[in-house]
Amino acid sequence: MGFTKIDNRILERLITSDLTKRQIKIILLILRLSAGCQKSYALLERKDFRIAGIDRKHIKREIEKLCSLKILNLDSERKIYWINDAREWKVKGKDVTKIVKKNLNFSHFWGQDLHRECEREVTKNVMAESLKALPEKEKQTSKENIKEKDKEKKINNNIFFKALREYFRRISPLSKEEIKIFLELLRRYGERAVKRAISIVAKGNDRSFSYFQKVLAGLEDRRMPGLERLKEILERYELQERIP
Repeated sequence: MGFTKIDNRILERLITSDLTKRQIKIILLILRLSAGCQKSYALLERKDFRIAGIDRKHIKREIEKLCSLKILNLDSERKIYWINDAREWKVKGKDVTKIVKKNLNFSHFWGQDLHRECEREVTKNVMAESLKALPEKEKQTSKENIKEKDKEKKINNNIFFKALREYFRRISPLSKEEIKIFLELLRRYGERAVKRAISIVAKGNDRSFSYFQKVLAGLEDRRMPGLERLKEILERYELQERIP
């Protein structure tokens, strides 16, 4: 399966300009046969435009219009067509910078803010539970130990952000509660298994978070388990060692 590399400015103009359906289909056909074939031009006869559903009696008028708008160029003798740089087009288009930036920054900032909130909540709960049963003299020492653990968590934040951005980019956004679950899944199964699950889900039709969890749980490769999984394995090993 191949891919057609198209300048984003051309896509933006196609989306926001008042071009007709026929004109857009002509442009897309030429792009497919030029950029889609790793060439700067498309080799076409008039009858070939029928594949885009455009009748021969309309094609001359539409091509002339596209040429007058500086969108299209052609060499009629050699029967080649090419699309001009979008900056030369004489058609009005809307500015999409704002919405593009929102989509580029969405996964990083939204995920980062929610992750910080989740971490603060988890840290607060862990500290409160840890200090409940301790006498006053030991509380200060315990607080210092918890702070050290928080530093270790910050070291792992980079792994979390990378995995979360990958999920957002390839599959879909997650809600606040789903991000909390995603963090626990990453701790339990590890970075490698999570990335494998993301890759599998991204190639399929079901992009639900529940399906992602099923794929992750069904992976057989446990050679690099998460921290929680490692704790379980070590605890089980210690219990077995104690049995005479």
